[in-house]
Amino acid sequence: EASEGVSLEQFSSFCDQIGSEIRAGAVPPHWAFDFCACMHQTLDVSGDGTVCADEYALWLRAIGSKANADDVFGKLDLNGDGSVDHDEMILLFSQFMCSEEPKDPGNYLLTGEL
Repeated sequence: EASEGVSLEQFSSFCDQIGSEIRAGAVPPHWAFDFCACMHQTLDVSGDGTVCADEYALWLRAIGSKANADDVFGKLDLNGDGSVDHDEMILLFSQFMCSEEPKDPGNYLLTGEL
């Protein structure tokens, strides 16, 4: 049977399941860092090595998120310099994968929402 794609609910469920498995090991697996690097490269539309607020807003629109991109980006920009570099992305993605704290910024990374 052909699939119509993956819904946001299915994707969130997948991430929850993977997160549970990763939290049991307390560190993201190697493939997760590869995924993170690919995600950073995908979001970095300009190719300058960082993700700016406009690039993140484009991502949220593309996935159909109703989150306020400026508000979410303010959480993701950990050092307040107006962009998310690769090191910030790794920290955010690690939080997304392993954090037990719902309000950690990384939990907003993929969908802009908790």
